[in-house]
Amino acid sequence: MPKTTKILKDFWNSHRREVRLEKSELLSNRAEEKRLKLHLSMPLSNIPATHMPEDFIGPFGLMEKQGSPVNETRVDVILKGMTVDLFPLLESKVPKRIISQSGATLQGFKLVAEGKEDKREVHLTFLAYLPHSTALYAACDTYHHSTIFMEAAYSQSEMDFESDEKGASKEGDEDEEEETSAPAPGRGRRRTATLQ
Repeated sequence: MPKTTKILKDFWNSHRREVRLEKSELLSNRAEEKRLKLHLSMPLSNIPATHMPEDFIGPFGLMEKQGSPVNETRVDVILKGMTVDLFPLLESKVPKRIISQSGATLQGFKLVAEGKEDKREVHLTFLAYLPHSTALYAACDTYHHSTIFMEAAYSQSEMDFESDEKGASKEGDEDEEEETSAPAPGRGRRRTATLQ
């Protein structure tokens, strides 16, 4: 029986969060439709857990404890139809947005713990699939392996989450059509595990 993936109602209540762009790939399918796959990492330790989605709270609390034997936890949730805004700064009187892209999907969530005792830190790693644009493609080059800030909110003004959750999507929806990938432009790419 295939696993199901829960649809999240929000992502940190649309608040701006620090992320690191670890890797990006340009995807294309047989219809020559292109989109970008971003590998992102978000620090969770030593940061207020305000607005953290409930599905992450339990695993995070367990993994953050000193001496915890758990170093990686996969959380089967997905967010579709998102508008993702990327910023170079957390706060500014006149925020300079890097890019605003609708039609994004966030998935492949994993909590990863590194370090020991008081130096133990937990990060949330995940994938963001966004429609291709020249501006986003260029941003991936500029901010590769850099810390940026991200907001994610549902594009639709109203969604029936109850019906969505009853008919939770099957795992692997992003691969409905066969796609090929190539690294997006960047400097000194390091090898990164696929987070799916």
